[in-house]
Amino acid sequence: MNSLAKRATTVSLAAAIAAVGLVIGGVAIAWVAGSLGISTAAASQIVTAVQVGGLALTLVAAAFGFGVGGALVATIRWYILRKGKAIAIA
Repeated sequence: MNSLAKRATTVSLAAAIAAVGLVIGGVAIAWVAGSLGISTAAASQIVTAVQVGGLALTLVAAAFGFGVGGALVATIRWYILRKGKAIAIA
């Protein structure tokens, strides 16, 4: 396989992965919004914060939320890792 064909294959694969990521992201926003009864914009911000904060956010939420916030963040984090961002927001 020559260099041009390898490059085309790589670009096609990257585009396919990006498309799947976008679909998963959209479903994740809808899931959080539906589960919590909030807007899609708020759900998107929550999912993004959980992704960026990761374990540190879970620990802080558990410490300052007396377990309830930590449980919510841990559940969202687990769902994102398990099903993907898109499904979590759905």
